[in-house]
Amino acid sequence: MDAVTLRVGDLELMSSYYENALALAPLEGQGRPGGEVHRVLGRGQVPFVRLIATPGLPGVDPRQAGLFHTAFLFEDRAALTAGLSRAGLSFADTGRSVRVEDPWGTPVTLSLPGTGTEELLAR
Repeated sequence: MDAVTLRVGDLELMSSYYENALALAPLEGQGRPGGEVHRVLGRGQVPFVRLIATPGLPGVDPRQAGLFHTAFLFEDRAALTAGLSRAGLSFADTGRSVRVEDPWGTPVTLSLPGTGTEELLAR
């Protein structure tokens, strides 16, 4: 499975969010022929999300078709809590996942092992 690709209206805002909230680091960033700019963020050498700058892109409209949900698996509760803390959020629940929205309005689920996510990723 490759990184999730999201077109975003504000590349810097979205990069900052994913770097802080999910503890992702820039792995790659470049311009492409035709002026398209993208940035790949991940952990270690594993890409998680590819952001493609799309100036003028409207925010998420849940009445329209498209990708309206992403999910990321954290290794343990400490990693999840640290990521949320960097984003100014807390995880006081005893559950195994939490849902937040990125600045563009895309719902993001942050999960711990045991939520069934790892079984889906193994397929």
